[in-house]
Amino acid sequence: MNLIDTNGIDYILKNHHTTREEYFVTPDVKSESEVTELIHGRRMPANLRDLSEHRLFDANSYLQHYKSMLNKHSDRSFFNMTGFGDISILAAIKTIREKSAIENTGSLFNFPESITVYTMDSGLTLKIHKEFNGEVLVKNPRDLA
Repeated sequence: MNLIDTNGIDYILKNHHTTREEYFVTPDVKSESEVTELIHGRRMPANLRDLSEHRLFDANSYLQHYKSMLNKHSDRSFFNMTGFGDISILAAIKTIREKSAIENTGSLFNFPESITVYTMDSGLTLKIHKEFNGEVLVKNPRDLA
């Protein structure tokens, strides 16, 4: 699964980049990207889909993880309304990994869903590495297929 954050969407729109694979955006990133679309006067490509459409997305689990991540990571601002995209991505990763593990329980080959996050945000990258011990790949949006 490929997740993309707001600065990845900004990169795609700013550079008129076309993508071949399917990418998912979390609820907060989707909200933030609406402003990005207005700035660039372009819509997100059709293969950037809402995470709620993914088979492993569970809204209840996501909201529980969102609350947990919101309390765990204090570098967001309610005053400036910043940092919530990062929280949304962290909660989404936790949700997908959890649901993937449940889905694969009892199977002969228990391979968890691999997740790649496309971001240029060093703070988010650090949080992902701390939270998931290198089990989630982080790439620069310039590496988008």
